[in-house]
This record gives sequence, structure tokens and C-alpha cells, in this order.
Amino acid sequence: MTGEVTAARAASNKSAKFSFKSLLFVAIPAIVVVLGVFGLLYSQAQRETPPPVDFLAIVKLALRSPKRLSQSLTDKNGDLVADAPEDPALWLDPETLEFEILGRDLASETQQWSDFVSHLQQVTGKQVHLTLRPEPTSLSSSEATPPTLQQARDFHAGKIHLACLNTGAVTLNVNEGGAVPFCVMADEAGKFGYEMEIIVPADSRVTKVSQLKGAEKVFFASMYSHSGFKAPLMILWNDFNLQPERDYTPVFVSGQEQAIEVIAKNRGDAAPVASDLLRRIIGRGDVAEKSIRSIYKSKAYPPACFAYAHQLKPELAEKVKTAFLEFRWAGTSLEKAYAAAQQSRFVPASYQNDWQSVRDIEDQVSSLLQSEDRHP
Repeated sequence: MTGEVTAARAASNKSAKFSFKSLLFVAIPAIVVVLGVFGLLYSQAQRETPPPVDFLAIVKLALRSPKRLSQSLTDKNGDLVADAPEDPALWLDPETLEFEILGRDLASETQQWSDFVSHLQQVTGKQVHLTLRPEPTSLSSSEATPPTLQQARDFHAGKIHLACLNTGAVTLNVNEGGAVPFCVMADEAGKFGYEMEIIVPADSRVTKVSQLKGAEKVFFASMYSHSGFKAPLMILWNDFNLQPERDYTPVFVSGQEQAIEVIAKNRGDAAPVASDLLRRIIGRGDVAEKSIRSIYKSKAYPPACFAYAHQLKPELAEKVKTAFLEFRWAGTSLEKAYAAAQQSRFVPASYQNDWQSVRDIEDQVSSLLQSEDRHP
């Protein structure tokens, strides 16, 4: 009997040893796989949430733009925009109008603008080529030319004939590039403008702007974006005594659409965005309205505008303006694309009058930079 028990114990010990080794044989590769997957997901999360940057240095790099027309441009009538060249030999009368639009996907934007482009071609007698300038994907290189500055240079060089300019890019394109703003999108009554909203994830603890003080990350768009950076920077600073890097962490992404997505997916604490763009993105189903919550709305600012190159032959410039202001949106691809933002027609706009509030913000930013220079 004793021999049988001893044999049974030996068999049991042998089985236990075998099972433990087998477990290790299976478990170790599994652990490696799990760690690898975790590392991949962590790496992906890091890519989706850009790291903080040297905030002040990049602000100084990006926002030093002229407050008045460059010396190569003239303004005899005092409307703050460049006059057409007096010498007809300098006028531009291209066979194809280079029309730069806003957005992230050229194919999608081309479809949305297709009906208007056909109309523009008919009125001007020109071919129209749509192009799109992407938002910057990085703000860490001091050697790179910011896209908005390059856009202004392209306007000045006659490489762009017509463009949709976001609100914060207008002043630079006017003063450096000689762009002439002439109209904006409006509602059926002719009213235009948007509010800068600060949004947070729907389940965020933050219910008012003052609660952003602390470790919260605020996701900004391009340095040249009015609603995505310049206006919220100054409003947070002046109205709520919230300074970047002292009271919150500024993080930059490539455009407001990405900032909205970050908040909707609960991967960031807050983001300033344009109310009309937010309505469009929600309207087309890119993000769920219930996934975000707005904690602040500013006063109204002028929306993105349309501008032509000051060198355009005057007769051609008039045809361009006519094409916009006489276009009927009903039943067109443009109406469908902008219905959620309650934009349904083009109306005239004045850079001198309608962009005064924008220039005021830019003056505040400039004063801030000068103050920082005096007190390093």
C-alpha cells in the first residue's frame, strides 16, 4: 500500500511540474504579445495626442505679421486693401483661375463646390482649378514656413487668384499678399458671423471656463486661426486670468476638425472652435452632438471670407464678384454642404469694417509678445 501511495505522489509531482512548465511555455509568449499590443496602442495614443510645445517661442515665430500693407502695395482710397496695379501690363488675366479652398479632403470639397465652380466658369469664361492647402501637422520646426505665410506669398506672386481664407488668416493675406476680401457666406437674411466656442467632453467635470485652471490640456488649431487660437488665447488670458503653461497646457493639432474629434473622443480636456464649423461637423455626422458640451461662447466674429488677388484684371475681378453674389444656392451641392451651419448665400463684406474686431485681437496678441520681450 505504501508503495502505491509513493508512486501516486511521484506521478502527481511529475504532472505538476509538467503543467507549470507548460503554463510558462504558453504564458510568456502571450505576455509578450500583450505588452506589444499595449505598446502599439500607447504609441498610437501618443501620435493622436501631440505633445506640448515651446509655446512662447512658436507664438513669436508664427504671429509676427505686418499691421499694414507691405511697401510693394498701394492703397490710395484708404480702404486698407491693395489697389489694382496702375500699369495694365501687371494685370493678371489667366486662362485658369487657381481657387484655393478650406478643408481637409480635396475630393470631398471638390464635390461640394462642383455646382458653384460650373457657375463661376460660365460667368468668368475661365477654367477653375480647385486646390487645398493643408493645415500644418507640426509646429516644432523654426525653419518651416507657416502655411498661411506661404499662402500670402503665393497671393503676392500671382500663384493664387482666388481663395477662401479663414478668419485669422485674412489680415496677413491682405497686408503681405495683397488679397482683396469681398464676400462671405451668410444666412438667408444676409446675417453672417460665428462665435468662438470652448467645448469639453460631455462627461467632463469642467462646467465653466475657470475650471480649466490646473493640469487641463487645451487643444488649439493653427497659430493663424482666429477662433482656434488667437481669440481664445486672449480671452482666456484677459477675461479669465488663465495663462498658457502657467494655468493650462497648450497642445496643438492640425486644424479645428481634429480638435473637435479629440474632444468628442474624450482624448482632451477642452478646445476652442468656430461655432459654424462645429455645426457642420455635427450635421454631417462626423461627431455626435451628445459627445461634447459647450462651456463658453464669444461675441460674433466674421467668418471665412473670399478674396481675389489684387493683380487680377479689373474686368475679371468684377466678374468673379458677380459670380459669387448672384449665385443661387437652392438645390446645389453647396447648399447641402453648408445647410447645417445655416449658410445659404454669399453677401458682400468689408475688410475695413467687418474685420475690425479681428484686428483688435491681433493687436492684443502683438502687445502680449512685446510685453514678453520686455520681461523675459
